[in-house]
Amino acid sequence: MIYTDELSEGVLRITLNRPDVLNAINWEMLSQIEETVDRISVDDSYRVVLFAGNGDRAFCAGADLKVVRELDSNGLDRWTTTGHRVLDKIRNLPQISVASIHGYCLGGGLELALSCDMRIARKDAQFGFPEITNGWIPGWGGVPLLTRAINYSQAVAMLFLGDRIGSIKANDCGLVVNVFESDDIEYSVKTIVERLANHSPPAVTYLKSALSLNNPDSVAANSSFESEILCSLLSGQANETDD
Repeated sequence: MIYTDELSEGVLRITLNRPDVLNAINWEMLSQIEETVDRISVDDSYRVVLFAGNGDRAFCAGADLKVVRELDSNGLDRWTTTGHRVLDKIRNLPQISVASIHGYCLGGGLELALSCDMRIARKDAQFGFPEITNGWIPGWGGVPLLTRAINYSQAVAMLFLGDRIGSIKANDCGLVVNVFESDDIEYSVKTIVERLANHSPPAVTYLKSALSLNNPDSVAANSSFESEILCSLLSGQANETDD
């Protein structure tokens, strides 16, 4: 479901590995991400953690809808709580976290990317929260994460319309920090993360703490609310189907 490798000295790459389903997140992938993040959070040999997606079509298309639609209310609560916990651990990594994004970056995949410190995109990347078109809302902190990352009006439009935006618009609104052509992305990302890996770990720690203080974490506060709303919306859909 995921695999890891050392991209260069001090840089660990975590690759989402379900390319046949656009790297959609299921229970096993979520568990493996958490186990890996727990391990590297106490490993000072790594200074940068890079998230990527296998295959040419997607970084991550979000939650596996086959999994979500089969969950009862208890399962949905566990799914939402677990997702929040895992992404919270990514946000609190002592290392600098970077998402290297190509193709689709949607729903839970965008929430994962937004939980990283920096996002770099290939020119073909597409970003969005399509949840509203399915009759529910982002469940892993997407609303506060997006409104924190970009202009509020742009965030509202993305969330209510469910539309995707391309890499150039994402760069213009601050969702990503760099956009590269397909032929340049691997070299460019490697160059950037190697620069980041050269920084002093204590300085990185203090800088991340300062950034956290400047951005009070409303994501965790949203966890129970999102779980409650998702259960209500999806349970209502299930009842309509039964009728």
